[in-house]
Order: sequence, then structure tokens, then C-alpha cells
Amino acid sequence: MTQLYRAWFRSKKDGRYLQSYKTDTMESFSVQLTDDPDEAVSLVTDITNDVQLETRLFQAVLRHPDRSSIPLFYSITIEAFQIVRHYFEIVTDKVDPDVIEGREVTYAVGDVLVDYDRFGAERQIARDNNRVFNLDEADWAKRQFTVLAAGHYVDSDTGQAYAGMTVAGPDQPTFWALPDELLEWSDLAYQMNNFPCVVEFGRLENGDGVGAMQLSIQLREDAE
Repeated sequence: MTQLYRAWFRSKKDGRYLQSYKTDTMESFSVQLTDDPDEAVSLVTDITNDVQLETRLFQAVLRHPDRSSIPLFYSITIEAFQIVRHYFEIVTDKVDPDVIEGREVTYAVGDVLVDYDRFGAERQIARDNNRVFNLDEADWAKRQFTVLAAGHYVDSDTGQAYAGMTVAGPDQPTFWALPDELLEWSDLAYQMNNFPCVVEFGRLENGDGVGAMQLSIQLREDAE
């Protein structure tokens, strides 16, 4: 069996781990740090080449902007990469194959390259390679979802933010990319943080897409 490793960017100064980045303008770039490696951006991989490992790990960082941030502009990606290389070192640990369960990690083994969220749902790094919800699909109209998490994510193909959600399923949680018109809803849902909750998607009379959130399941159970 191929040996797998889990890799992080760790600060050379204080030993904390890179958790996310923040950028407000085309010229700004900063990072958020954490003492907990399970909260940091990490890569589970069989890559042993240092250059390839560094590149894959930085690409994973690019898909983890701070929730108050916009995705990194391509024009400053190289500069940001040099900043990370200067202030951080890569540290690795050997891991078992099942480490991805319930972890917020990128899995880069062989030809496979996917993100896993904290619920264990698989999220393809390119938006359109995921399940894409269609508000105009008759079979999905008025369908209710038990949503575990929602927010914006970064498309590896375009570098742009898109809306998405993780929903409970009969076997395991699944990730859905949402149409652009629900980006504002997904960010609002993230800020409210009333998960898990039941959501029904549809259109208003004026044609705008909307997600109607019911009381969170936990709050509803407590009330009963």
C-alpha cells in the first residue's frame, strides 16, 4: 500500500499553521493562523517531490479564503506564493488512508484531486465537476434539503467564488454547487449559521431564485 502523508504550511516564526488567507484589494494579501492543525489547510497525498508538494498545498490554500474575503486575484498569485514560501515551511506526518473521514483536507493521491469538507463530503476542485443544482429543473423544484453547511467556495478553473452547500444524504453527506443567483443566499446562510436546517429552493414571482430556510433542526427539536 502506498504511504500517504499529510502536509501543512507552518510558520517559521511561531510554529502556527496556515488556516486561510484574506485579500480585500488586488494589492493586499494576508493570512490567518491557527494552533490546531485540524483547523488548518492541509493536503493528504502520496507526493514526495518537494516542488510538487509545495505547489499542490498552495493550490489548496487558494481555495480557502477567509469568509470575509474575496478570492485571490490571479495577478498577485505568484507574489502571494513567494510570501508563503518565505514565511512558512512545509511539515508532514504519515497518515492512514482513512484520515480524510470528517476532515477539511485536500486529497491528492495518484490522479485523484478533490477536497473533503468537515462532514466528509467530496467537493471537486472545479465547480462544474460537482453536482450542480438547477432551479429550473422540474424534479428539483420545491424539493427540501437538510443543509449541513453553505457558503462560497473557489472554482479552481476560474479562481472565482461560487455558491455551494453540503446536504445530508441517505448514505453520506453530499456537496452541491449552486447557481450564481444564490451566492448572496449562501453567504447569508453561512453568517446565520443555523445549521443543520431544512431548505426549500424555488423562484419568487419576479423570477429571482431563493432559498427558504426553516428553523434549524436542533432548535426545532429543543422547542418540542
